[in-house]
Amino acid sequence: MFIDFFYELRKRGVKVGAQEALAVADALSRDLHETTLDGFYDVARALCVHREQDLDAFDTAFASYFQGIEAEALQISEELLDWLADAVPRRELTDEERELLKSIDLAEARKRLQERLAEQRERHDRGNRWVGTGGTSPHGRGGTHPSGISVGNAPGGRGAMARAGAHSFRSLRGDINLDVRQIELALRRLRAFVREGALTELDIDGTIDATAKNAGELEVIMRPERRPAVKVLLLLDVGGSMDPHVELCERLFSAAKRATHWRRLDTFYFHNCLYGHVYPTTRLRDGIPIPELLAERDPSWK
Repeated sequence: MFIDFFYELRKRGVKVGAQEALAVADALSRDLHETTLDGFYDVARALCVHREQDLDAFDTAFASYFQGIEAEALQISEELLDWLADAVPRRELTDEERELLKSIDLAEARKRLQERLAEQRERHDRGNRWVGTGGTSPHGRGGTHPSGISVGNAPGGRGAMARAGAHSFRSLRGDINLDVRQIELALRRLRAFVREGALTELDIDGTIDATAKNAGELEVIMRPERRPAVKVLLLLDVGGSMDPHVELCERLFSAAKRATHWRRLDTFYFHNCLYGHVYPTTRLRDGIPIPELLAERDPSWK
């Protein structure tokens, strides 16, 4: 029943196939979605999205398939999103005003949103027409409208379609600060391995080649196990002008310590410049002369 939905995901770059389709079908058969569209959204996203950058594509496909929303229909500018990020408090409405708002159809609200986005040129708050904050317009953030469209990632009691719309019209940024996982992925480029030690591993290619050269009589070739070869000397500047960058340095340190492809990792600290000593802790005591530090390490260190 949802095969077309998976094709919609693939059309938008989300890498799904038979494995994801069977996993979703199994989840539905177990009633993990609790027979609701919200539940199906949560289950399908958990099983079909394997990369953070595909979250927006999934939401776009979900909105398009289940409600016919196309991403191109709502071109929201970065400037408008900045306005909405700073929402003003909304005013309290009377019971009569709330009943009037309920009479506005959601389809009509979408049509009006497209028109307003094409016309609006400045910020607006507490109004009933433009895309803004704290008002009674059927489109904006932080306002009051039971059948409106919430623009941006505003909290609240939203259904599946509102949540899908919150992501589907804005791509994930590519200039965010590095987190530990991203640094770990970058550090993997320093991987290098060598084979050394006892002959404990079967060399399949070598065995096939030797057997062929031996007229088909089996000749088993063994080889040493592959081990990490990279040795890293990590020197971190601390204190003073580096204080604003402490969090980023901590991420780098955490990623380096968690990496499993180092043969050895040594970390030392200094302040401002390598004046002649480095230190084993951030307290900068018991310094080690740099010539001594380098003398203990061969050119294989990075």
